[in-house]
Amino acid sequence: MEPTYPYAALHSTPARNLWGTVALLPVCIYYCYGAIGGRSTIFDAVSLFLREAGHTLGGLVGGEAAPLLGVAVFPLLLPITTFIFFTIHRFMEGKQLSLFVLGQSMFEGSGLLAQNESGDWSLVLQHFGYPEAIPVIDNVLVLGGLFVFAGCLLLPFFEED
Repeated sequence: MEPTYPYAALHSTPARNLWGTVALLPVCIYYCYGAIGGRSTIFDAVSLFLREAGHTLGGLVGGEAAPLLGVAVFPLLLPITTFIFFTIHRFMEGKQLSLFVLGQSMFEGSGLLAQNESGDWSLVLQHFGYPEAIPVIDNVLVLGGLFVFAGCLLLPFFEED
């Protein structure tokens, strides 16, 4: 069945959906270059917004750990939710962008863990009594972020209409 959205003609060529990968490849390289070198990038503003929204939404739930848990979980849940939305509506570029934001949030979470006691993730793990899990969670976030970035770029090669 052919897609019926207004720009369906863009996706009718053999190179359909690859323009999202072509556009995101330099963005991923730029972000990784900045993250590895410890440089601040424009994506840090997006991450800050998601973290602060997590504090706010966690605070609305109430409880002692809710603001901390909100800041740790919300930056991951929002891109996962948008990925599901774009999957339902069959919008490849939206799925790719959602995966990019998810990977960026995972790298940012790893950076917050590297701050040890001052980072939000570290405070969450310490609050629940698992400070020894910090290096494990850090490695999971870094490797997960790399896999998500790879998935973001390779998604059009594995999806069929």
